[in-house]
Amino acid sequence: MHSKYIKEQCKTVGKLIIFFDQPLGRGPNGIVHDGRNENVIPVAVKSVKKTKDNGPFIKQLRSLYRVLKKVGGSDETVSYVTMEEDVRTIYIATQRCGIDSSKVLKNGGFKNKRKIIKALCKAIKFLHLRGIVHGKLHPGNVRFDEKIAKLVDFGVNNLLPGTHVKWMSPEQRKADKSSYEATAADDIFSLAILIYYIYTNGKHLFGDPSTQEENIRKNNPKFTGCNDWELKHLILAMITKNPKKRPNINQVLKHPFFWSNEFRLHFVKDVVKHIKKQKFKKTKKDIDSRLNLVSNGRWHKELGPEWNVFLKKENKRHKCESTFSGLLYFIRNKSEHDEWEREIELFTLLSNDKHPQQTVDANSYMRFFMQKFPTLILVLATTKCVERLPLNKKFVLPSLYSFGDASKLIH
Repeated sequence: MHSKYIKEQCKTVGKLIIFFDQPLGRGPNGIVHDGRNENVIPVAVKSVKKTKDNGPFIKQLRSLYRVLKKVGGSDETVSYVTMEEDVRTIYIATQRCGIDSSKVLKNGGFKNKRKIIKALCKAIKFLHLRGIVHGKLHPGNVRFDEKIAKLVDFGVNNLLPGTHVKWMSPEQRKADKSSYEATAADDIFSLAILIYYIYTNGKHLFGDPSTQEENIRKNNPKFTGCNDWELKHLILAMITKNPKKRPNINQVLKHPFFWSNEFRLHFVKDVVKHIKKQKFKKTKKDIDSRLNLVSNGRWHKELGPEWNVFLKKENKRHKCESTFSGLLYFIRNKSEHDEWEREIELFTLLSNDKHPQQTVDANSYMRFFMQKFPTLILVLATTKCVERLPLNKKFVLPSLYSFGDASKLIH
């Protein structure tokens, strides 16, 4: 009886050993089992039943596997290991890694959120550059650990009908599921919902299940629990109703949401370098006209009383105007050196930073100003005239066609 049980619960198919007693997951399109490859390395094995009606699909699946196997994997995507089949079933084995989102949420939520979000975007870039569309992005198709996120089931999902409609774009939801072929724009829409899910530890971008369908149809996102203006700006572009106007994945990854504080500081310094010149006087004026999108009034007062004492000293050397460009000049002037350790006075002023550090550096310095003025970089980067400045080529500003002016969001 024991040997019969073992035989029923374990099966060898080609180079795979498949264990059926404890499935790793279940979905509308098949079951994922624990398995081992020819080197006895753990793999996840997805089984898809063959039927008399899905012959064309099985043929497509074999062809797709050959493509995916050739493409390989990346740091952010799992690798396809092998594909085997018997008379009744086809088995697709992939690399095993991480845990699913439900376990992450039970363990206290997502850590290193921006890093995980960037990893997912890089995974989509890896696929799109190779002409592969995921087709059904949702939390169940991502594996997480403390340092990274890995995308699974890509490519194959585009051939399978599914039930994860609350993660799909409007056009994908409306389409004939048996013939619709998902596009890169569909992935961008779904990725936006997934990004929000990670950032808010499990919230859906379009609200509660009872209203999600209507909110998706009306393009009415619910940013409950999200106070990051850059993220809102990014997501709104990614869920644009017209799929042709959605940014591509390269544009997504270059959005200011992903900029480091050091990169933001270098951007400010580059802008200031140019608007000081007489020929860019109009650009400086246009920037100053947007101060109300960054500050509630005089930016000096928002820095606090300790900074005002500091500013009085600075004004003797550099006049600090109460304009947007005046704020940019001030940020630039105090960062025009590499000897941060000598800035004892700055260390005291930055001590109110939510992330106190032993030393003052470009990161802690710019982070302080981003906490005081959260829209600063977004407003500056979406000021139309700024894109005409001869900035360093490493600063790729958000396309106003795809992303729009931040003023519409902030107002």
